[in-house]
Amino acid sequence: MLKKIYIRNIVLIDEMEISLSNGLHVFTGETGAGKSILLEGLGLALGARANFSLIGTHKNNAEVKAEFIISKEHPIINIFHELNISYQENLILRRVISNNGISRGYVNNVQVSLNQLNKIGQKLVEVQGQFENHSLLNSREHLSFLDQFGGYTKSIEFTKKSYEEMHNARKEFSEFKINYNNYERDNELKKILLSDLEKIIPKENEENDLMERRALISDSSKLIKMLSETHQNISGEQSISNLLNNSLKSLERFDTQNNKSLKSIIEILMRASNEVNEAEIQISSLINSINTDPNELDNIDNRLFILRNFARKANCETNQLYSFYQELLKSLDVFEDRDLILKNKEVNLNKKIAVFKESSVQLRNLRISAALKLDEYINEELPFLKLDQAKFKTFIKERNENDWNANGSDEVIFNISTNPQQDFMPLGKVASGGELSRFLLAIKVVLANSARSNTLVFDEVDSGVGGQTADAVGTRLFKLSERNQVIVITHSPQVAAKGKNHYLIEKVNSKDQSITLCNKISYDNRIEEISRMLSGEKISDEARAAAIQLINE
Repeated sequence: MLKKIYIRNIVLIDEMEISLSNGLHVFTGETGAGKSILLEGLGLALGARANFSLIGTHKNNAEVKAEFIISKEHPIINIFHELNISYQENLILRRVISNNGISRGYVNNVQVSLNQLNKIGQKLVEVQGQFENHSLLNSREHLSFLDQFGGYTKSIEFTKKSYEEMHNARKEFSEFKINYNNYERDNELKKILLSDLEKIIPKENEENDLMERRALISDSSKLIKMLSETHQNISGEQSISNLLNNSLKSLERFDTQNNKSLKSIIEILMRASNEVNEAEIQISSLINSINTDPNELDNIDNRLFILRNFARKANCETNQLYSFYQELLKSLDVFEDRDLILKNKEVNLNKKIAVFKESSVQLRNLRISAALKLDEYINEELPFLKLDQAKFKTFIKERNENDWNANGSDEVIFNISTNPQQDFMPLGKVASGGELSRFLLAIKVVLANSARSNTLVFDEVDSGVGGQTADAVGTRLFKLSERNQVIVITHSPQVAAKGKNHYLIEKVNSKDQSITLCNKISYDNRIEEISRMLSGEKISDEARAAAIQLINE
């Protein structure tokens, strides 16, 4: 619900704040008083295209704010999530335009693009006026209006689910088919790679092992010399081994039974002798292994060259060749049953398509029934609004398969014919001005019971009508306001009299300049204003009596 409108420096409006509540609000005033300015100001706050000529004379900038009260369940919350704006019950849309051509939009003091501001504004207020953004004129919205009216929520949800499943199945099938069509080419390349790999058969972690072996062999001469010297020191005539053995023989002559320290020394020397002997064996083994093949270093270098060269071809690290080889073996088996897999995916897709088609047909039948009722109810409203010759008809047609969506396969368009000789045409292309406003009013009245609560603005919906027709317009606006906040700019006393809240817009002179004021008026002032609307500037007692009667009806 729109709670407040604040306007600063718009044309003749210096500063104005209007507080609003629920129900029907009527705005009246003499021609030229500034009623259209009020709407244009609201339009700026809702994201309408900026008209910089609206900035007041000798002013640098202008500002408009529209304050709303919204619930946590309001659809606009989804847009807030996209913009990373936190929920607040009091929502303020603000627009600032400057003489330098700069226009800025804000949502709760968070700057947003004008497109984003407009997107939010359209969710909050529907305006039929000089800055038309009425959703009923957008044929893309007609389907949702019909569905709201029909109330077949379960069928809609099932259709959405079936569409999603069909969409996913089609995506899977398409992706697999692409892979399937590319399989032969890819498979031949894989076979060539595998054939080459089978010639070399890489081992796991082979490069690291070869590099360690190479490092060992590359330094073999130095290592052999060192090892030989070490072996001589260990096993020669004056070796550590002989010295240890001689020492042990000498010490073992003594009685160790009564000398624990001597016994411990002998045990230590024996362990040392064993360790020295083990070292001798390993040194000999290592010397023999190094000397086994004089061509081994060349062989290692050749192997490394082959492995690294293939790794470059395979676009992987050399140590990854083994896993690449294993994965390649597996991949050649993946598509062994590809024909069957493709067939199964096609069958699954056809099943999902069939389910979606069936749900769409069921949904279309529900829409056709709802459309017949909607047409009937709206056509009953039209004569009351002086649209006796006009007819309303909802057209439902099936979309092309490429245009199917989560809402089914239907396209819904609201059409009208203003006289029996005229063919039905889309709503916004036939009627205009006050006539269009009355069409929209009739539709809104019928949809009111099914649509969510909203703020609706009508600019001169009563244009060109009077008497009983104007009274009927007022009655229907009042009916609409039972579920919606309705704001009406009107020249009709019959419509003005139906208002729960009445605001007078007037131009007054202040400090050698004209300014526009807007004030909520009392019961007595309402009588005077409606009397003026009935009789003109010269108000008669009869006009006052008629005004009282209209207000009290």
